[in-house]
Amino acid sequence: MNKKQIIITIIFVILSISGFSQNRKLVKADKFFDVREYFKALDLYKEAYKDETDKRQKAYIVYQEAECYRYMNNSRKAESKYRSCIQKKYSNPLAVLYYGDMLKKNEKYEMAVEQYKEYIKLVPDDERGKRGLESCSLAAKWRKTPTRYLIENIKDINTKEMEFTPAYSNAEYNQIYFTSTRKKDNFTKFNYVSGQNFTDIFLSDLDKKGEWSKPEAINDTIDSEFDDGSPSFSSNYRTLYFTRCRVKKNEQIGCQIYKSVRQGGEDWATTEVVQIADDSISVGHPSISDDGNTLYFVSRMAGGYGENDIWMIRKKGGKWGEPKNLGPDINTKGNEVYPYIRSNGVLYFSSDYHLGMGGLDIFKATKKDKKWTI
Repeated sequence: MNKKQIIITIIFVILSISGFSQNRKLVKADKFFDVREYFKALDLYKEAYKDETDKRQKAYIVYQEAECYRYMNNSRKAESKYRSCIQKKYSNPLAVLYYGDMLKKNEKYEMAVEQYKEYIKLVPDDERGKRGLESCSLAAKWRKTPTRYLIENIKDINTKEMEFTPAYSNAEYNQIYFTSTRKKDNFTKFNYVSGQNFTDIFLSDLDKKGEWSKPEAINDTIDSEFDDGSPSFSSNYRTLYFTRCRVKKNEQIGCQIYKSVRQGGEDWATTEVVQIADDSISVGHPSISDDGNTLYFVSRMAGGYGENDIWMIRKKGGKWGEPKNLGPDINTKGNEVYPYIRSNGVLYFSSDYHLGMGGLDIFKATKKDKKWTI
């Protein structure tokens, strides 16, 4: 073998190794994506893109990056990535639909309309395109109509991190429990599934001046090393229900609903699982009825209508019965989450599929003659 042949062989081997390494990164990224470890998948997709030469593969990688951002609830970056993969001629029409969804979520309704129209041309039988158009039209109308509600940022509580699912924790309505991804005691627990800190439950008190105290984490009886959140109290505020999502080796292995009984003040008894379904089925977002005999919750268990559905179970003779889906009047092909049942039987919940402004909107439902009306 002469010198020139040796050089060519070396170059070929280097290129082959490089290509093999790149493919391996992409395969690994897809594996993390499939088990919902979007934060890890995203880093690998970025690495895989750098050395990729095939245009179709590059478009696919950008689409997967957009999907990671969408699932991680980062609509701004998801919007940018969907736009990029469309510009790169990515062939999956879902890129157009999701681009429209992100534009709508980011309140860019006129641009969203154009994407929904394009999606209807590509997939005329999918109602999501038509619903997207209708929701944009309604959103534009609603924006012109002043709301009767005053929305105010509780700056004493909110941070740059996520704060959500507040619940009053006493009859005086001067204390709330809520979920947050903020740091706790200078210790950060990072969740590679969500790309956020693990959630914890915090509390804050309202003083006579109308100011909220600095939030503090509830005691270690409730707090765990995993995601804890979505508190819901019994009518006498003696029993706390909440969601815990466990993680093993950075992989989420499911969520369950737990409960604890108040021992006095902010002291809580050891938590115990509310046995709703098989341990392999994830359940969360509890809301307990006033009489304590009906528990509303969210799950993707078999028998649903879409992604996350709202379900309920009733207690008879001190034992919980079988889960019952709230049906198609409430649940859709999308996500219905965060139910809250009032003492008068009115149900509030969030949905990303019922016609709304974009993303998760709040809806109100009443029940009459066994039928829910939104």
